[in-house]
Amino acid sequence: MSPIRQLLADVVEALAAAAVVDPETNSAIDGDTFKIDYLPRFEVADLKDLRIVVAPRQNTSTKISRSSREFEFGVQIAVIQTAAKDSERFAQLLDLTHELDEALAKATIDGGVWSRSEVSLYDVQALEQHGAFRSVITVYYRT
Repeated sequence: MSPIRQLLADVVEALAAAAVVDPETNSAIDGDTFKIDYLPRFEVADLKDLRIVVAPRQNTSTKISRSSREFEFGVQIAVIQTAAKDSERFAQLLDLTHELDEALAKATIDGGVWSRSEVSLYDVQALEQHGAFRSVITVYYRT
């Protein structure tokens, strides 16, 4: 298995193990909620339930000596669900995104070492056009 595919599996496993609580249900998010999806596209009707999608984003390599390189892999975690901009669920999804980002920063991942993360808090276009909350966490791991 390629390093990026292994890293994706490790990230899904770490998210499930983190037992992050969904503020709406006040219970840990089920491990089946985290899915690897290379082209996450959903119809609005499919977003009634919370979706958390993990996908590869980028791969960079840096030469550190004549015979070795360091790799940095970018992995995106998208939190997606229908929610009105002024609803309690919208605020809860913002909180959930933060908790997921924190969980990944603290997690031990076999496929790489957490380097940094960037969070796009919500997608204005998805919110305006579809009433959907979509937040994307991009996490970078070094190997």
